[in-house]
Amino acid sequence: LQVEGHVSGTVAEPLLVGTGRLRDAGFQIRELPVNFSAMNGDLAFSQNRVFFDHLPALVNGGRAELSGEAELVRFVPTKVRASARLDEVNLRVPAQLSATVSGQLAVTGSWDSMLLSGRLDVLRAQYTERVDLEKSLLEFRRRTAAPRSFDRKGEWLRFDVALVLGGDIRIENDHYKTAEGNHSE
Repeated sequence: LQVEGHVSGTVAEPLLVGTGRLRDAGFQIRELPVNFSAMNGDLAFSQNRVFFDHLPALVNGGRAELSGEAELVRFVPTKVRASARLDEVNLRVPAQLSATVSGQLAVTGSWDSMLLSGRLDVLRAQYTERVDLEKSLLEFRRRTAAPRSFDRKGEWLRFDVALVLGGDIRIENDHYKTAEGNHSE
């Protein structure tokens, strides 16, 4: 990150005005297998915000273009409003489902409470997890719902994403094997 700017304000509330440039930058989203890399582009700093527009990147090896802004508190991003246009991005969410998607996503909120929304076209997906029906039925019969308290720790990210299935969607495990274009076997 290269920054050319002017710092003013106070120690408690510093302000940064200027420009920046990312070169081959990247990051990974906590608790999710999503890796951003090869980010190259310009940033603009205006008081307590950083703006980015048409920022190319790779997301899990697929192409993406990012736009948005982040609010800064003492030069640390605290709130985000951003969008991403994705093109053939590989995902494994959940881990046993391999998929390639394209589409548009938006993220808004703080690092403790964030909303991911948008629309993804599923170009390819494959589910290969082994299914043990007998074991599942036995566990279901034995299982009693034990009371547990609500823990918000794992609730930092909420989803409102439309998924459009239309490409090569397959299930291949010990009970099912679908053929391309025929999903009812």
